[in-house]
Order: sequence, then structure tokens, then C-alpha cells
Amino acid sequence: MIFLCEHETQGIAYQQALSSGVPLLAWDRSGNWKDPSYYPEQVRFEPVSSVPYWDERCGMKFADANRIQASLDAEDFHSGQLFRPEEQKERALSAGIEQRMLPQCGSVTAAAPAIAEVYRDSCGIPLPASVLNVFPRADRPEQVRAVSSAVAGCRAQ
Repeated sequence: MIFLCEHETQGIAYQQALSSGVPLLAWDRSGNWKDPSYYPEQVRFEPVSSVPYWDERCGMKFADANRIQASLDAEDFHSGQLFRPEEQKERALSAGIEQRMLPQCGSVTAAAPAIAEVYRDSCGIPLPASVLNVFPRADRPEQVRAVSSAVAGCRAQ
């Protein structure tokens, strides 16, 4: 959960999220309490925090959103899905976004090795880690297990 609050007197709002086991990405710019009714002429409270009761188990804090690096989990090679002539503009736009934004990401993962390779080659980034979305057969619903077994049997022959 992203927690955006300039100051929190008791930390009740974020503590409710943490009590549910939800890790936080919390904005904590610190500094003076900047209530326009009081600051800076009447009262200066310092230091203040949006997350006064915090440690590393709670999640992560940031002070400046411009310093946060994005991450991308590429489920598909998006610009590569657009190949019909009437999709040429959309493909160029998608490829431009991929080539401009992916090198700025702090991390990139891909749903398959081939997707990772094409993003590496087309965007000039390190090879993304492949995170395969597969689950043990025993955890699948019975009707899916039956189909999976039949397909696996066809491949083995």
C-alpha cells in the first residue's frame, strides 16, 4: 500500500494497514510540521514524521518521489503483438514507450525467457529475470489437472 500523508500525529491510519499484514511504501518527508494555520509564524514543530512508529519490518519510506525507480513485470512483448498494417502507429508508440522507459526501470522481469530476450535486445537493457507463472499440478483445480495431464501425455508420445 502506498501511504501519502504529510504528518501523522499518532500513526493510526498506517498502523491499521500494518495490523492487516500489508507492507507500506510511505512518504515521509520529515522536517517541520507545516500546518498553514500555524507555520511558520506561530508554531514550529520539528522533526515530524508521517510514520512515527516505524522500522524496517513495516516496508519502505521515501522522501522524494522523483528518486523512486519504477519496476516492470512484462507479461507480454506489447509492441510485438501489433503487426497488422492498421496497427503501425500504435506499434510505433508502444515501441517508443518501451525503448524510452524500460532503461529507466530499477528492475524488469518477464513472463518468459523469449520475452526477456526481446526486451533486452530491443531496449538495450540487461536480460530481465524470467518469472514463469506456473503452479504445481496438485494445486490446480481438478478439471485443469485432467486437461494438463492429457496435454502432457500427447507431448510425450
